[in-house]
Amino acid sequence: MKKINLFLLLLIFGFGCIYGQKQNNIWIFGNNVQIDFNSGQPILQYNSALRSYEGSSSICDLDGNLLFFTNGGKLLTGTGMNHGGVWNRNNQLMPNGNLDSTSGCNSSAQGCLIVPSPSGAGLFYVFTLDCAENSFAGGLRYSIVDMTLDGGLGDVTTKNVFLEDTLAESICGIRHSNGRDYWLIVHGIDNDKFYSYLINPLGIQTPIISSVGEYVYSNAGQMQATVDGDLIAYATTFRTMLYDFDNSTGIVSNYRNLNKYSWGCSFSAGCRYLYTLSNDPPDTKLYQFDTQAPNVGASAIEISAVSILYKPLQLAPDGKIYFPNGDYTSTSLCVINNPDSLGLACNYVASAFSLDTLSTVASMPVFIAGLYGNCNFVTASLSDIQIVNIDIAVFPNPACDLINVKLPKSFQGSKTELYLCDVAGSVFKRESFIADGNVYSMSLPAGLCGIFYLHVSSNAQSFGFVPVRIDE
Repeated sequence: MKKINLFLLLLIFGFGCIYGQKQNNIWIFGNNVQIDFNSGQPILQYNSALRSYEGSSSICDLDGNLLFFTNGGKLLTGTGMNHGGVWNRNNQLMPNGNLDSTSGCNSSAQGCLIVPSPSGAGLFYVFTLDCAENSFAGGLRYSIVDMTLDGGLGDVTTKNVFLEDTLAESICGIRHSNGRDYWLIVHGIDNDKFYSYLINPLGIQTPIISSVGEYVYSNAGQMQATVDGDLIAYATTFRTMLYDFDNSTGIVSNYRNLNKYSWGCSFSAGCRYLYTLSNDPPDTKLYQFDTQAPNVGASAIEISAVSILYKPLQLAPDGKIYFPNGDYTSTSLCVINNPDSLGLACNYVASAFSLDTLSTVASMPVFIAGLYGNCNFVTASLSDIQIVNIDIAVFPNPACDLINVKLPKSFQGSKTELYLCDVAGSVFKRESFIADGNVYSMSLPAGLCGIFYLHVSSNAQSFGFVPVRIDE
């Protein structure tokens, strides 16, 4: 067996698996707001062409370089038209990127989401949802962007393909447990139906429909998932709902009513705490819920009164949670600095990040959960990790199709999790099991080649990283 010194590995390889891929590192939303997280700290930029009343989405390459962004569709406002479009990294509409004639709407709460095609080849899906102003008539649709065209700036090759109608304004993207595919989750209006669309190399599959929980009557609200995709929170005008999500099958289950009216929500990077903004005057407050409590609804802790009624929250690559300081004309963001800490230790600060002359309107960007982060230790520092020397046998190493893991006897009976990740933090495979003293085999995703790291945890305690070489 090989003795693993966690402290030494952390010094050699850095934290690995903490922040993960950089595809969500540039936020573009509201009236021309652009924030760059690539340095580890948010930096305000002023060059965005986007104007969106609510939903927007952007995506970067694995190194954090902006590829393109969208607001999902047009909206006629009292002050003029917010034109709908897909813009390239140079702030120019892509060829065929004008979305004014499509069924999207940038007044849909989470009206658009960019999802990379698991088939690769530089293809991306742009999903759009219609809004209440249009009676949701356009429903859920998608377009396809090919980044190999227009000299690498991208071209919209397919546009406005219909998937489903009569849907609420909320959308949630989750990385599949296999580390390659994605789930797109939406909810019906006037029913209790979740639609989970599997996106794999063959395309967009027929949705898995889960009838669970309360009927959703409100058009607006935010749907968010933990970074591991195991929990979904849905904040609508009339309730806040918590569900389990099976990241392998797409099934939504185990509804819990959290007994608060809210519109925005976000999980902490470590997955334990859920934050919501209540919008039931005079109860306009930021709350924290403990998802590990026996009664999650009863665990609510009031963090602060806020002046916000209809505003979204968003977890950032730095492990903090951001949201607008006010309705519609906010020129600053509030920040929850330590969202994995209980109660007031989460360190909420109002108006902590200035947007200068730029405005959020009612917008924050919409991203796929699971492109960065790890529920066990995503926001930890070295002082938070118990340094442990343990014997872990991983074989064969080099590996090809699978790796076998032999754990110490002390692990027997404990819930053990394995994460296969690279040094940049991208998680390619996650599996959990109850250790029984036998060798556990993990199949490897196709196409991986190079040096990777197997992170081992037991009962939510981090133990170590094992370097693994994978050959084709």
